[in-house]
Amino acid sequence: MKRILLFILPLSIIISLSQGIKGEAEVKRDVGRICLECHIKLKKRITETEKGTHLPVKKGECTSCHNPHTSNHPALLTISDADLCYTCHKKEEGGRFAKKYIHKPITDTGCIQCHDPHSSKNKSLLIEKEGEGCFVCHKKEDIFVGRIVHSPIQKGMCTVCHDPHTSNDEALLIKERKAICIQCHTMKEKKIIDSHSGYPVIDTDCLSCHNPHSSDNNKLLRASLHTPFAKKECTVCHTPPTSKEPIGLIRGGEGLCITCHKETNEGFNRLYSHLQGEKENICLNCHNPHASDNVPLLNNKEEKICLKCHDDTMRMTISGYRVNKHPDIERCSNCHEPHGSNYSLFLINGERLCANVGCHSTAGSFSHPMGKDAIDPRSKGEMSCITCHNPMGTPYKYNLRFDGTADLCNQCHKL
Repeated sequence: MKRILLFILPLSIIISLSQGIKGEAEVKRDVGRICLECHIKLKKRITETEKGTHLPVKKGECTSCHNPHTSNHPALLTISDADLCYTCHKKEEGGRFAKKYIHKPITDTGCIQCHDPHSSKNKSLLIEKEGEGCFVCHKKEDIFVGRIVHSPIQKGMCTVCHDPHTSNDEALLIKERKAICIQCHTMKEKKIIDSHSGYPVIDTDCLSCHNPHSSDNNKLLRASLHTPFAKKECTVCHTPPTSKEPIGLIRGGEGLCITCHKETNEGFNRLYSHLQGEKENICLNCHNPHASDNVPLLNNKEEKICLKCHDDTMRMTISGYRVNKHPDIERCSNCHEPHGSNYSLFLINGERLCANVGCHSTAGSFSHPMGKDAIDPRSKGEMSCITCHNPMGTPYKYNLRFDGTADLCNQCHKL
């Protein structure tokens, strides 16, 4: 018996030492093999896409992301999936994921909306091929709006122009707008110069006239064209291309636009005028002088143009607290005059707007009195719809400024 013990003891020590000698990487591979004994489908997928396997999975490092016993997170993740990826893919200041604009899937659902955390047949562990993945959220019918489609878009090469994660440029562009197009298009080519009536366009913003995705117009020109631009009558506004200052303007400021748009000038001369902005020609704060996909030649969607200056309104409309908003709140011109008005807040028909435009035709006839016969004791002004309602958004139904059960009335009728 003693002899047997004397034999077994050294043997067990030798086995223990041999296991201790086994490297950490080999131990991790053992853990990976144990996991895949049960996760058969995953094992098959990894085998089929060996070249496209996430490095921790390839190394068998399952426990770098999953807790094999218990977890407070789905799929037994060690931390939430939104933060887990950043343990390796850093988002520190100045890093790839710390720029001004962040792709919405990253902030809303995390990386796994686009990437498979284990393996994929597609580049960068994408669930779908590059273009097809983008079209899951960005519907083709919203991008292919015209019969002529830009070649990279048609091929699903969205990342030629856009960064799928973060960017310091709007629309997640990989570069500044002016620098995007010259990656493929040489502005000094004769055919490009000729197509622009001889004007040098190397330093101009191509996207101000061309839709980068699709259009019904040749050369991907935007849907709505300024009449002189459509007729190639550039010298109506610009000096000739052979002059010392090609693309120069024949007249400075908004006076150039008012030469033709006299009715707009009348709007600016009303009691409340929108005659302001950062540019020398204030018309260009809102309008594109050449082409646009927005009527009337707006240089962006109406809501974005207005909120660019009215950040107080933006905070109200995007607040999760203000859940009740007026329908079509993004169509500012439904209620406001964009150039000028004789009514406060640039309202179209003054403070009786809600009834006058035919939406709420019975306003004031069956509810609280309004107008000269109903004076707000706080402001000493006439009661109107917006005395009690805030169309930009409130937490209360009917867009009431306060709880309609008592708080609202108590603002004037003190108990």
